[in-house]
Amino acid sequence: MTRLIFGLTLVFLSLNSCGTPVENNHSVEETDSVKAQTVKIDSLQFLTDQIQDNSQKAENWAQRALYFLKIGNITDAAIDMKSAVRLDSTNITYRDYYADLLISTLDLETAMDNYEYILSVDSSNAKAYVGLGHIYALINNPGLATGYLNKAYKIDPHLSEAYFLEGLIYRSDFYETGREESWERALSSFQTAVEQNPNYYSAYIEMGVMNNERGNDIALEYFNTAIDIAPESIEAWYNKAMYFQNRRELNSAKICYRTITDLQPLYPESYYNQGYIQLVYDKNNDSAIYFFEKTVALDSLHFKGYNNLGLANEYNGNIEKAKFNYRKSIEINPDFKLAKDNLYIVNE
Repeated sequence: MTRLIFGLTLVFLSLNSCGTPVENNHSVEETDSVKAQTVKIDSLQFLTDQIQDNSQKAENWAQRALYFLKIGNITDAAIDMKSAVRLDSTNITYRDYYADLLISTLDLETAMDNYEYILSVDSSNAKAYVGLGHIYALINNPGLATGYLNKAYKIDPHLSEAYFLEGLIYRSDFYETGREESWERALSSFQTAVEQNPNYYSAYIEMGVMNNERGNDIALEYFNTAIDIAPESIEAWYNKAMYFQNRRELNSAKICYRTITDLQPLYPESYYNQGYIQLVYDKNNDSAIYFFEKTVALDSLHFKGYNNLGLANEYNGNIEKAKFNYRKSIEINPDFKLAKDNLYIVNE
């Protein structure tokens, strides 16, 4: 009887409309990792000491917020920028950063208040119009979103963030309506974004994802460009791995996954897809078990990993372990039909 394997896990990390992702301080070489960690701690301590020396100086809070933003700590960045705004409420730059951070934390109402304040002071602030467009896009009001973007274009026709957001709106319309025109306009908008800003990382990723979805080989060029811009981006390496895996170029896919595990050893999806390759293509059950066990150890709620771990154990003749894994998958997700079917088959 045909066995039921859950396939590839597609992961596209969420991005706001700010071109290049924050830097990742992990390094392949252990000595470099230690150095990077030491610099990180010293930098944070220095900024914290500045705040302790003068907690009423808005700039001190803003500098630490920008540091947190650089290392990807959005929550603490938003908290510190809120303090900067409280201490210097008329500073447009602080409010702009704060509003962007609020979008990332989905506090859209407060973000809107800050953008509207900025526009009340500076009606020609194009970034504030883009921010409002972003909010209305998130709450699925493309009409208002596009209206704000058009206001931004009138002020600054070279604003790459606006074109990027426009691309997201058109692509969302395609997924909702199936209109091919929206798909083409989305690609065109992303292309315009990189024409305005050749280092616009997120636009390259989106064009890569869209072209990969259609089976177009040019997707690889976009992922490689994204990696050139952000060499330690897990998202870019993962999408490149999926490009190769979808085309059964498995050795190239494995190289990408190994790069991911070097950069981020705690990222479960890279282990999951390596396990899938071992299970389905290489027929190496022992290796598949290793990778799926790593997956569920890193993510105890990874029901797909448990299902495929069950299959690998079943193929190795470890029926009781297989049953345990299938039951664990169902326990985590009672609606997961593949694990239910696999448990039923193994119980026959």
